[in-house]
Amino acid sequence: MLKLKSVLQKVGRKQAELAEHLNVSQATVAQVVNHGEWPKSLDETDLQESIRRYLQAHGASDGDIEGAFEEVSEPRGNAARSISQTKTDQESNQEETMLLIRHSNTVQKAHAA
Repeated sequence: MLKLKSVLQKVGRKQAELAEHLNVSQATVAQVVNHGEWPKSLDETDLQESIRRYLQAHGASDGDIEGAFEEVSEPRGNAARSISQTKTDQESNQEETMLLIRHSNTVQKAHAA
């Protein structure tokens, strides 16, 4: 996630308003803000410059504008949960695999008898 999200909040602006200003979809702005993924069909440098001007026009500090395109270094609140969920999914997959192997062995033994 880019620091841009918190800069927009500081100046009291919504992602939808930024999208309208940039003449792009709200989904495009969400991809930039939340994932740092820039649209391939538009020039990233031009978009960043337009965003800088927008932030400046709405009262963002020079420091906030300068750092707006940096990644947030803190993990999100749900990051730990997603890791444990992944671990749970992996454990479930292992269990399913073991059960399938056991079932397959049982079927083979039944056919052999």
